[in-house]
Amino acid sequence: MKQTVILGNIITMDEKRPFAEAAIVKNGVFAYIGNAEEAKKLASSDAQVLDYGDNYIYPGFMETLAPTWCSTPTIPFRR
Repeated sequence: MKQTVILGNIITMDEKRPFAEAAIVKNGVFAYIGNAEEAKKLASSDAQVLDYGDNYIYPGFMETLAPTWCSTPTIPFRR
């Protein structure tokens, strides 16, 4: 089972628990969000660890419906 431990200042966007120190992701799904010590205890010995120190980690959104002209190089029009 592929497992990743993420350490840092995590902004969860959850009103009841807005911040966390760590998260564990198993097979692409968040399995744990909470404090760093507990995450280290729960993680498998072969888990990948991503330690961001005091940096912030927050949800990101990828715009997949943008018009193609926004993401392609400009090609000059010739007649």
